[in-house]
Amino acid sequence: MADNECLGNSFSMGTIYWHTFRGMCIDFGKGHSILIRVYRHRVLCNELHRLLCAYLDQFAFQLDIICNNKETNQIEGGHFINQTYKRTMNKIYIILLVVIVLLIVSIPFVPPIYNRYTKPLYKNYVDAKEWYGKVDCENLSQVRDYCERRGYSTDYYILVDFSIPSGKKRFFIYDLQHGKRLMSSYCMHGSGKGNTDAKPKFSNEFDSGCSSLGRYVMVGKGSKFKKSIRLRGLDKTNYLAETRGILIHSAGKVTRFSGDREYIPIGSESRGCFTVSRDCVTKVMEIYRGASKHRPVMLYAKYK
Repeated sequence: MADNECLGNSFSMGTIYWHTFRGMCIDFGKGHSILIRVYRHRVLCNELHRLLCAYLDQFAFQLDIICNNKETNQIEGGHFINQTYKRTMNKIYIILLVVIVLLIVSIPFVPPIYNRYTKPLYKNYVDAKEWYGKVDCENLSQVRDYCERRGYSTDYYILVDFSIPSGKKRFFIYDLQHGKRLMSSYCMHGSGKGNTDAKPKFSNEFDSGCSSLGRYVMVGKGSKFKKSIRLRGLDKTNYLAETRGILIHSAGKVTRFSGDREYIPIGSESRGCFTVSRDCVTKVMEIYRGASKHRPVMLYAKYK
C-alpha cells in the first residue's frame, strides 16, 4: 500500500486517506484534516472508513440544514430542524441564566470554607475584616464570640506566634469554653529560600517552602505522615495552603528539643508546615476528631 493511499469512496465533506506510517487521515480540504491513529491493518482500515463516511455524511447533512437555516428541509414528525434547534438553544440559555442567578444569590450564604483553588470570596473578606479590625487574637473572650458568629468551633482555638523565637514554645492550644491554655509546644517554621533560624520568611507561593500567616481551619487527616492534620487557608496570605499540602505534624527534632538553644535549626522537617512535638500533634488530632465538621477548629498564625 502506498504511504498516502485513498481508500476509495469520498464523503460530502472530504476524503479519507490511509497513511501507512501515521494512520487514517480525514482531509476536509483547504488545509484542514484530522489524523486518527489506528493499527496498520487493511481490513480494519476499510471497515473503519465505511463507518466514518456514513457518520460524517449524516453529520454534514444536519450541519448544513442548521447553519443555512433552510425552512424547506424537514425531519421526522413534520417539524423544521431550524425550529427544533432554536427551541433547544432557548432551553440552554434559560438553564444557564437560572444557574447564574442561583450562583449570585448563593454568594452571601457561602461558608468560610471555600474552594481550595480560589481566592477568598466576599463573605471571607467580611470575616477577615472583622477578625483583623475588631478581634484581639489573644483575648479568648473576643475570639470565642467571633467563632460563635462566624461558624467556627467555640471549643478550641490554636494560636501560633512566629514573632517568638523557635527556641521558645510558640504553638498554643486554647480551651475557649474555660478560657485557658491547654498545651504549648515548640514549632518550626518553613525552611524555604530566605528563611534563617532566627527570622522566618512568609509566602503563599507554590514550592516556596515558606510558612504562611493568617487564619486556617482543620479539614482532615494528612496522608504523608501517620499523625498529621491538613489545613485550609482562609485569607489572601494563605489561601493556597491546602493545595501546597500544609500540615500540622511532628518531627523528632522538635520532640527532642529541650530549649537549651535560642533557635531550632531549620531543615527539611518543615517546608511551610507547622512542625511540632509528638505530644502536641496527638492532642491536635484528638481535638480534630471531637470537633464538628460544620464548625471547624480555627488556627491563627501571626508575626508581630
